[in-house]
Amino acid sequence: MDAAELVRLDGHLCKFVGNPAVDAALLGAAVPYQLLALDDPRMVATIEWIERDLRRKGGGAHRYRADTYYGGGADYRPHRNGA
Repeated sequence: MDAAELVRLDGHLCKFVGNPAVDAALLGAAVPYQLLALDDPRMVATIEWIERDLRRKGGGAHRYRADTYYGGGADYRPHRNGA
């Protein structure tokens, strides 16, 4: 595998080779793992894609585009104190 395959032509990191989608877990490349600096152009482009594609109306973010867990979904169980 060529590492260049993990970066799209527009500069953002890919979810995995062959899939140009972003995954919010890619933020881990900067924090906490420090593989890339937050101001690295690849990280900046990735953050911009995450904000554009995964931000939810009303706040929060999906981990990936088809994610239905955050904010609801069939398996969502609200946290209850003492439960």
